This record gives sequence, C-alpha cells and structure tokens, in this order.
Amino acid sequence: MATIIVPLEEPRFRTRSENGAHVVEMRVRQRWTDLAGMLWLPLVALVFLDSDRDASRHQNTYWMWYFGACFTIIILNAIWASFGREVITVRDQTLTYQCQLFGLGRQKTFKVADIFYLSGDRYIPTLEPLGSVFLLFSFAKLGVIKFDYGARTYAMGITIDDVEGRMIVEWLRQFLPADVFV
Repeated sequence: MATIIVPLEEPRFRTRSENGAHVVEMRVRQRWTDLAGMLWLPLVALVFLDSDRDASRHQNTYWMWYFGACFTIIILNAIWASFGREVITVRDQTLTYQCQLFGLGRQKTFKVADIFYLSGDRYIPTLEPLGSVFLLFSFAKLGVIKFDYGARTYAMGITIDDVEGRMIVEWLRQFLPADVFV
C-alpha cells in the first residue's frame, strides 16, 4: 500500500500592522457543498414543476417562488465563499470586526477594556454545513475566535480551522492587554 504524504497547508488569513492599526484578514473557505447545491437545486425544481403540470397555477407559482428563494440563497453563498472576507482590526483600545463582500459590509466595534476570555479554540457547534451565507444574516454569532463582551459572547472566523484561530489569537496577544485573554 502506497503512503501518501499530506502537504502542509498555508493559513487562510493575513496579518499586517500599519499606522497604529493591527489587522487580521480572513478569507472565507470555498466548499464543494456550495457547488453541489448550485447543481442539484435547478434539477429538483424542474422535476417538481414538470411532475405537477395538472396542478393549479397558484401552486406552480408557490413552487417557483420557493425554488427561486433557495437558488438565490445558494448563489449568495457561492459569492460570499468566493469573495467574502472577515476583518479584525485592533486600534486605539478598540477591536473592530467586519464582514466584507467586495469591500462593503457590516461592522461592530468593541472597547478592548470590556472584552474578556478571548480565545481561539472554544468550540460551539456552527451552521457551517448549511453554508456560510448565514453569517450575513446572523452577524457575529458563529466562528472559532470567541470573546465575552458584557452579557454576550461574540464569535469570528466562521470558516477557519481551530489551529488558525489559535494562531490569530496568539498574534493579537502582542497588541491587547493580558486580562483580555483566557
């Protein structure tokens, strides 16, 4: 039996420091499930619509809207997986988290003094098998990098691995106070 050596993978994030800001930029992972969803959904839609020729026009309209909405979500997920970025910026005692698509997106800014238990390996089950487009709809709830802020836990890095989360937290450790970390 042949031995296969698994190649080392490069991390899917970049770090940089410029003008007093320390930035981590994480690429969103592309998954084959996104492509599979894009391929099977039109086929299923055609089967349902074709098998229901004798049904009322209203029922066909319902199915058209349903599959149209599902297809739109899959397309958004594919675009997000191809061009989406998560960005963490530490500057002037604040931590800013952004989800960007083509440079546009949502962001939240947190005071560093109020952040506790920042870590890169606290596991909480995610909806990742359903697609990372859910990050656009449920902002800052999923991911590997987590911290407590007030009475809420925030998370970042929805598609990075645990080891990448720990690497990012170790890089941030040099720019944040020690009491922020676990």
